[in-house]
Amino acid sequence: MYRALRLCPDAIVLPPRHGLYRDYSRRVMEILRQVSPLVEQISIDEVYLDLTDQVTIWEEATEIARRLQARVKEEVGLSASLGVATNKLVAKIASDHDKPGGLTVVRPGEEAAFLSPLSVRVLWGVGPVTAEKLAEMGITTVGELARRSEEELRAHFGRHGVEMAQRARGIDERPVVTDHEQKSASQEMTFTRDLGW
Repeated sequence: MYRALRLCPDAIVLPPRHGLYRDYSRRVMEILRQVSPLVEQISIDEVYLDLTDQVTIWEEATEIARRLQARVKEEVGLSASLGVATNKLVAKIASDHDKPGGLTVVRPGEEAAFLSPLSVRVLWGVGPVTAEKLAEMGITTVGELARRSEEELRAHFGRHGVEMAQRARGIDERPVVTDHEQKSASQEMTFTRDLGW
């Protein structure tokens, strides 16, 4: 905020309304839990929903996603970006693919093809430093990463290289976890001037 106000001193800054945000989040989560008990809330506005026990054919999952989007819009007044996929990794990337309010469906067996043209930065665990090291190896897209052997990536990145190779191929076996232990709580405070810490 300090930098934003330096760049635009006439900006109008509104105070956050965390209670209101939590209320909207709670309302959306109630709608999701009516569809499946397997809801993993990652943040105030991000969630994984496991529909495995609710569907028998793939198209049913897509139809449930469409209905959920419509309900959230109608009952809460918010748009929701959704990704429908066979695992959490691909669903998360798919949900980010068409924002705001998009619905991206990645059918079983199409995970690697969907991910292939995307920047390696979409993968969990690939930050600026890792992306730079990958670029030095000639790897900038997920497809280029997927074509490298796990042995080569292990030699450069250790165990993290093997994990990146799996993610680049659209493989993610993490289950939806309904309960998370809270490890920490934090609160930020912005001062009117930069304290130079």
